[in-house]
Amino acid sequence: MSAFGKKRYQAMAKIAPTTGVTMTSPTITSPTITSPTITSAVVTEAAGMQVAATAKVTNISNTAGTTIADDTDAVGIANGDHGKIFLCNLASNAKTVTLPSNSTSARIGQQITIIQNADLVNSGVLTISAGTSNTFSVNSYAQVVAGAGGLPQAYQRPADANNTITITGANTNSSWTIGSTAVFTCVAANEWHFVLDGKAIGSGKADAIAYSTA
Repeated sequence: MSAFGKKRYQAMAKIAPTTGVTMTSPTITSPTITSPTITSAVVTEAAGMQVAATAKVTNISNTAGTTIADDTDAVGIANGDHGKIFLCNLASNAKTVTLPSNSTSARIGQQITIIQNADLVNSGVLTISAGTSNTFSVNSYAQVVAGAGGLPQAYQRPADANNTITITGANTNSSWTIGSTAVFTCVAANEWHFVLDGKAIGSGKADAIAYSTA
């Protein structure tokens, strides 16, 4: 290094570094991350649905539903009953069970299960209402599985705008006996999807499950 170059280097070395230097190049504009947005480690919904930081989601509650008695008292299922399983002892009375009303899109995924715990016989009528402002999804279905020696009945779907299910019992060939299940899931705003699995005595009754609009 020449004498001139050495002096120039030494002079530059004495210049104090500048603080607060802003780098304007290169500018990184991509990628832009807009989703997912995580605002809390735990998000709790009023219906009882919960998404934890571990991202585990369940439709089953650790709390049991209230037993549905064999009487005529109406039963209203609340939003907080999400994931509960209700045992139904209805046998010879007429009773209406109503699902949570006014199910907004925030309720999608909410689920209610009813398990029949007695044979529904003559004069026994189980009516299930979708609740105020709700209807049943046309993607729902019901089937009755016949007992020994009988044939399964054809699957049934509700019509658009149907909001009531009526299950009628019988002493002979009842289609709704012990072990029959009804699973209801909110799949859209004001829409309950159902899967009805009827366990029949003998051949069951083809008209035991009916849909209507109240």
